[in-house]
Amino acid sequence: MENIGERLEHIRQKSGLNKKDFAKVLGLSPSFYHQLVKENLPIPQKRLSDLAKTFKVNLSWYFTGSGNPFIDSSEGINIFSDKKMTATADFALVPLAEPHLSAGGGSFVLSESVKEYYAFRKDWLSRIAPGIKNLVLMEVSGTSMEPTIADGDTVLIDIGRRRIYNGQIYALGLNDTISIKRLEFITANRIRILSDNRDKFPAFEASLSELRILGQVIWFARELLRKI
Repeated sequence: MENIGERLEHIRQKSGLNKKDFAKVLGLSPSFYHQLVKENLPIPQKRLSDLAKTFKVNLSWYFTGSGNPFIDSSEGINIFSDKKMTATADFALVPLAEPHLSAGGGSFVLSESVKEYYAFRKDWLSRIAPGIKNLVLMEVSGTSMEPTIADGDTVLIDIGRRRIYNGQIYALGLNDTISIKRLEFITANRIRILSDNRDKFPAFEASLSELRILGQVIWFARELLRKI
């Protein structure tokens, strides 16, 4: 592998991903990835850490061709625990967005970039969501939705579901913050915004025009053991 385009393709092949999904993991468009390989161009500097961390790539080898391609093993690493799994056949990659959703008083939107991607079975996703491309993961900060959703939980949001149903949980934008709350109509244009931890976080109201519904929360995950 004499050029950097061939080395990038070697990493992709060892990962078990097709070109489209490999580019997606790196935050690149398929056409841009094709251009990098064809013209032997390095990936953008801001994506180098993703390449190194996600695929355990030896960046010195990536740029020079010297040494082992991968940090942990010369054979590389598959991003799935079972090497029979592939992102195209059975699994879809869902992005984890960088901004934290507030489940307290609200947290400022700092960024909308993708931190990383997580693999979910396509058949399972199809049972809970009409469109896989509308799904995004976000981490929750704050305690206002406890005991239902706790600080540090990860929620799955369907951004295609923005119609409000009474009592359902939504990710929403209000002023400069994004939060996760239950919503219910007071009138056709007036919304009550509810926390599950109502002793500490009282309900409040807003007009429908003030809210930006990001999507409905349809699933969440929780780590039972966390680092102290």
